[in-house]
Amino acid sequence: MSDDHFGVKTKWMHPDSLQPIAGDIIQFKRKKGMYKHLGIADGEGGIYHFGVDPAICSLDCVMRSDSNMKNLAHWRHDTIKDVAKHDLVRIDNSADHKSTPLGVYEIIQRCKDSLDKFWNEYDPVSNNCEHKTSEMRYSLRESLQVERVKIAGWSTMCTLYIGLAAVGVLFGVVLVGVFVFKFTTTSTLDITSKLSTLNITGNITMIIGNITYTVDDIDKIFGRGGRS
Repeated sequence: MSDDHFGVKTKWMHPDSLQPIAGDIIQFKRKKGMYKHLGIADGEGGIYHFGVDPAICSLDCVMRSDSNMKNLAHWRHDTIKDVAKHDLVRIDNSADHKSTPLGVYEIIQRCKDSLDKFWNEYDPVSNNCEHKTSEMRYSLRESLQVERVKIAGWSTMCTLYIGLAAVGVLFGVVLVGVFVFKFTTTSTLDITSKLSTLNITGNITMIIGNITYTVDDIDKIFGRGGRS
């Protein structure tokens, strides 16, 4: 693989300003969705990609859950301008740092050999344009867009669970506080009355006195004299 564009990731630009070489991954910034369409540059202004005829339907309509166009998606060859329409494009070979790209000849040959293949029905999660593009450049089926969505989803769920747990703890603290407040305000007089009835103070004084006498007796037994 030529390292001229190894790991290259350009800024978004108009298709006329893009200068890809054969084997580059091209991204299309779709305005109507959160996703990015991807394909492999042929080095001559064209692109190999998993999609439908731009004249029939854009990939936006293919992605709709009720679309009957999903079975029309296949590996095809179009010009970058036709696929981009009014959208911006860029080169994004940043996955080179994670996976080793194949040689340029092998990438382009794999793209040519796969032309007009329909494979399975298009699926935005398990069988999308990025899966196919990654397979052509790295011989590895993966979609970083899908992985990012999964990670974001798990992060959101964890945050939600932590939030619910915090709310539960706060509710428990408030409940205990209400109980203690109610108990102390309604029962203080009763507790004071019962303590007076039991003569707790007098009993404690008597116990302390008995302990004092006992200590004096022990001192006398061992010949150390009483407490003065």
